[in-house]
Amino acid sequence: MSPHLKGQLIVLEGIDGAGKSTQVQLLSAYLSRKGITTEQIKFPRYETFFGQLVLQFLNGELGSIDEVSPYLASIVFALDRSAIKQKLYDLLNEGTTLILDRYIGSNMAHQAAKLPPEKRQQYLDWVHRLEYIELGLPKEDIVMYLDTPPLLSKPRLKWKEGVDIHEENIEYQKETHIVYEELAAKYPHWEKITCIDTDYNLLPPDKIRQEIVKKLG
Repeated sequence: MSPHLKGQLIVLEGIDGAGKSTQVQLLSAYLSRKGITTEQIKFPRYETFFGQLVLQFLNGELGSIDEVSPYLASIVFALDRSAIKQKLYDLLNEGTTLILDRYIGSNMAHQAAKLPPEKRQQYLDWVHRLEYIELGLPKEDIVMYLDTPPLLSKPRLKWKEGVDIHEENIEYQKETHIVYEELAAKYPHWEKITCIDTDYNLLPPDKIRQEIVKKLG
């Protein structure tokens, strides 16, 4: 927790179909039962001005995965978050625990995955400056990375209405998974939550929630 903020900022990250939304709901319910005031926010916020542009991008209206610069795409996602920056700070100052479904880590993983490995660190440094420094977004206290293999997460997406150009591309999802693994190993405040058992089966949601709670301490 930041020494200047009363609340805690918890982020759930992972590839598309990793189960983030489910775990946000379960964690919020668990913390609420403990008497902790929570609020959930899901990014991108498609109903907003910048969110509508994000939706166009994800639907392929602005170009294919390889046609739109990761740097330019990152700015739109970042502006969607920046638009409610004051709300984030206000809630944290009030002592609210924020539980976010995606945050800055999503820009890092999903856009870096489109770049050659040798160019990724330069991009990650740029995103760090863009979101934390230039836009002044609050730094997360902890990131719970849901490690779900792409071949197991993809079937979940068939139940989702409107699968986007990134979600339907399994090779892109595999590359994004690699970047997420690298981020989880790189940053001390990232915690890796393994979402499969030894037989390569997805764990039940509540079992994953228990592992998240253990990491929170």
